[in-house]
Amino acid sequence: MNKKMYCLMKNPNSQNEELHLFEMKIHHFEGKEPIYCFYPKSDKEEKYKCVCKKFQYDILEETEESDKAYDEIEMRELCAIKGRQVCGICVASLYGNFKN
Repeated sequence: MNKKMYCLMKNPNSQNEELHLFEMKIHHFEGKEPIYCFYPKSDKEEKYKCVCKKFQYDILEETEESDKAYDEIEMRELCAIKGRQVCGICVASLYGNFKN
């Protein structure tokens, strides 16, 4: 089973450049290194949207951390460092007690 991976992207139109989480999936491998891409949701209306579903990835800008996919624990740590700049709804998804 593949664990969930995430990346952070920023909203350039917000005053504090609010950050949002996106789920990632393995697209292909380069040697033994997995290359990730945005996770297309099954619902066409939700395709390529961040966890809180406010934005599609093509509206947001990359951050200095966007070139890497982070597992859930790493993303929790990164969001803790970034603090209130990260969307609260997106962050809450990392702490939910959900199956799958």
